[in-house]
Amino acid sequence: MAKIARVIYNRLNAKMPLELDSTVLYALHSRAPDVSVAQTKTKSPYNTYLHAGLPPGPIDSPGAIAIHAALHPTKGNWLYFLTVNPKTGETKFTNSYPQFLTYVQQLDAYLASHH
Repeated sequence: MAKIARVIYNRLNAKMPLELDSTVLYALHSRAPDVSVAQTKTKSPYNTYLHAGLPPGPIDSPGAIAIHAALHPTKGNWLYFLTVNPKTGETKFTNSYPQFLTYVQQLDAYLASHH
């Protein structure tokens, strides 16, 4: 969580959209492992693909680990992260968009093999 907090801070500092799937899934009341391009256009103030900055409120009740991560993010220059294996929670981080796209391919391959 501390690495994810760092990504969020880095994106906010760079004035980049957060583009968090979790906020779109929250708006849709969904627990799906991924969102579609169409879903990123969902009309909701929680959609961080459409609205800059943080959403208007929390999407969950943060536990102590999440609060600690937000207060003490890991040092790093990452701008992207993706959970490439929803079953194990394996999450990869990078500051390179092309590398992020390879992570998207890894997630797509995982999802295709588990349907």
